[in-house]
Amino acid sequence: MKVPTTGRVVIIDDNYEEALPLIHLLSFHGISSKYYNGDPELLPVEPLEGVRLIFLDIEIGTHGQDNKSKVSKILGVLGRVIGPSVTPFIIIAWTKHVELIDDIIKELPMQPLKTLNMEKIDCKDEEGNYSIQLISQKLNNVMEEFGSFQALLLWEEVIHQAANLTINDSYQLSDPSGGTWDDNMQNILYNLAKAQEGAQLKEDVLGPALRAFTGIYFDYIEKKLLSSSFAENNAGLKFKNKERLSQEVMSSINTKLLFSKVEDTKVIPGNLYNDEKIGLDLALVITNYEKIKQEWATPLFVILEVSPTCDYAQDKWKVSRMLPGVFVPVKYFSSIKSTDYVFKSNLIQVNGLIGNLVFDLRFFTTLSFDKVKRLEPILRIRHTLLVDIQSKMAGHIARPGFFAL
Repeated sequence: MKVPTTGRVVIIDDNYEEALPLIHLLSFHGISSKYYNGDPELLPVEPLEGVRLIFLDIEIGTHGQDNKSKVSKILGVLGRVIGPSVTPFIIIAWTKHVELIDDIIKELPMQPLKTLNMEKIDCKDEEGNYSIQLISQKLNNVMEEFGSFQALLLWEEVIHQAANLTINDSYQLSDPSGGTWDDNMQNILYNLAKAQEGAQLKEDVLGPALRAFTGIYFDYIEKKLLSSSFAENNAGLKFKNKERLSQEVMSSINTKLLFSKVEDTKVIPGNLYNDEKIGLDLALVITNYEKIKQEWATPLFVILEVSPTCDYAQDKWKVSRMLPGVFVPVKYFSSIKSTDYVFKSNLIQVNGLIGNLVFDLRFFTTLSFDKVKRLEPILRIRHTLLVDIQSKMAGHIARPGFFAL
């Protein structure tokens, strides 16, 4: 197993002298770690995000106390360190009190992928020094059961490396002809923000400025993932199960890939609104609607904000350009018309239901900002899907047609 190098390792041990050799060993291999001795005043103010590996001493200042006290203390410490986290992690328990591990694990809000019982002496070589080889060997035995977790850790490493390379490139942008590096870089950041937001740029300069670096960042990620040296032999994954995913799983994945949660009601391209007043004629997009309309009594009508992103960024738009549609439950999928004026999304989930978003490109319309602001966005379509829909709209509008005998 490749131990995360990005500070995702936590060591909890009330004996610093015993933890220090492990800290030194991890540091020697370029692996960052966070150490806590269990003292409430030294625990993080907020739970840590993204913890992947926890070296856990079971007795934290509770030597000689009863088992209930020992369990209660360690649960309190873990609550402060990882909280009610939904992050996948592995616990390595450094303890002779194996009987307490199950009591601790069952009380955690988020269950670890695996708990490995390992006394500290098992991680030391014949000379009494901690051995990364011994630790890695034991972790590798665990990871044979969780190879996909190793794949996610590799992805996390790629992201970390790409961010580092992007920062390096950004550092070299500063004008060397005069002025301090900081003044020059601040000028560059302001101009990048201006290019991003145009006339709409106001007080929030840093967000738009840093968005300009995402293209460099994604390019580094893509090059790394496409390189022949990446994840040799698929990082040990066997892919024994190659069955097609269920509709529930596929729709859940597609929803995460193609949509994001709406965090505010600001009108921006990609917002998807529920609007029962659009009056879309379902018979135009559903082949046998007359047969199923009694069964399908309450369709979920939607409108999608499809204005060009550049109009929004430059504050050049005067109205919201809207595309009307409907959410079609999966049971009616075969009834969706296949024609050039109908856009059909992949299988997704909306309000707990599985189905497809269907838009009629012929009913492209506009709404005033005041009317749109009265609506509540239910989802936000990610940029790649929005551009695809806009492209289909442009193609439908610009189709030339021809005359012939």
